[in-house]
Amino acid sequence: MMKRTLVAAAAALWLAAPGTAMAQDLAFDCDVEAGRFSSITFDTARPLRISGTIEPVEMRSGDTLPVAGVRLARTDGSHSFGFQLIAPSPRSPRLDVFFNDRGAQQPRRELPPVSAEGPIPFALSIAADGTGELQVAETVHRFESRPFAPAQVMVFCSTGQFKFAGLAWEAPPSP
Repeated sequence: MMKRTLVAAAAALWLAAPGTAMAQDLAFDCDVEAGRFSSITFDTARPLRISGTIEPVEMRSGDTLPVAGVRLARTDGSHSFGFQLIAPSPRSPRLDVFFNDRGAQQPRRELPPVSAEGPIPFALSIAADGTGELQVAETVHRFESRPFAPAQVMVFCSTGQFKFAGLAWEAPPSP
């Protein structure tokens, strides 16, 4: 079942991405065993804004903590940024939120935690000049990053089931 869901989601992303400025309402049911990792990666042009919701369905016990998130990266992998929702324990009523910017002076920043109950809205954007914004639930984090060429977007999870819904990407609004 998981493989079929991954294949269907990957096909939908692949079909929607080439030649389009926007994709809407894509879903990814990321469901993996404890200690396992699953993701979908697709190429997209910059500037970029990706948004949607992440809903924790089941968080599992294992050697690694349950985690879900989104990452934007250079196609060569030399620079990336994004966020992670991390459950301190499988039964935690909250998720810790971390912003990661590989290549920045302060590569990891902890943001206020969010409730693990129900869908969590998010939006992550980067403008051509490298200014960016991450919104997770009610928290907004603005950042400055190095500008980079066409990017890859990764949606991922580990050690649990997280449903990504309403995934959409587009050019960010002008300042």
